[in-house]
Amino acid sequence: MFGIKLHSLKEPVIRAFRPRVIERPEGPLIEALIVSHGQPLDPEAGEKQLAAIADKVGALLPNWDIRSATLAAPDRLEETLEGFSGVPYVFPMFMADGWFTKTALPERLAGRSVHQLSPLGVHPGLPHKTFKYLKSVAAARNWTFNSCEVMIAAHGSSTSSAAAECALYFAKRIRCLTPFKKKIHTGFLAQRPFLHEVARVSTPRTLLLPFLAGSGPHLTEDIPEELEKGRFLGVLLPAIGEADFVPNLIAHALKSAELRSLAA
Repeated sequence: MFGIKLHSLKEPVIRAFRPRVIERPEGPLIEALIVSHGQPLDPEAGEKQLAAIADKVGALLPNWDIRSATLAAPDRLEETLEGFSGVPYVFPMFMADGWFTKTALPERLAGRSVHQLSPLGVHPGLPHKTFKYLKSVAAARNWTFNSCEVMIAAHGSSTSSAAAECALYFAKRIRCLTPFKKKIHTGFLAQRPFLHEVARVSTPRTLLLPFLAGSGPHLTEDIPEELEKGRFLGVLLPAIGEADFVPNLIAHALKSAELRSLAA
């Protein structure tokens, strides 16, 4: 494979956001459910990955009952919802606010009363935290960030524009944060420009960030195949959903939603 290396998100460590904890009287736990698409070919693997994230979010939010379920695991979402006694907050671990969050997930919720939040991919804090992460990756390799190129690998869709629009907007936000507003190349798996087309302009100092919620065949098979085809020269990073700062973003989103509910 042409220069493809997987960089661990464990180093360097990003300073995490700590949501403000408000003192409240003792009472029922606040309920929340983190939902992702999961891995249809290996549902339990997807469940374990998401459960690990839910545990990290729960550690940041005292007095919350944080659970998780993927759409790929048969009946897991419905069974988890049955375990709640109130109206849970539902955080979609998706990168686009499209068909999955507007149609597939509401259908699976089956009219149950929930507070459904916006998905991870459109969280307003995601671009800034990602920019800081990319800078730290460059610094860990003793590269100046100005000497690096940035690419985004996204899924896209052949039937809807929502997935591409979210990825391109994310890339635009990253670009606005970079010195000299350098171009951020974005390639897709399911639509043009395809990732292998974009990979052809890579350099040894290209940082390729998968705009995906987690690991799975897209990260381990599809993206590497596209990069091999495009003779990619740079560094393949883990999916953004696996970043150390993501549980903090989710905790922030849940806490903000709760405060809005209390103020309503």
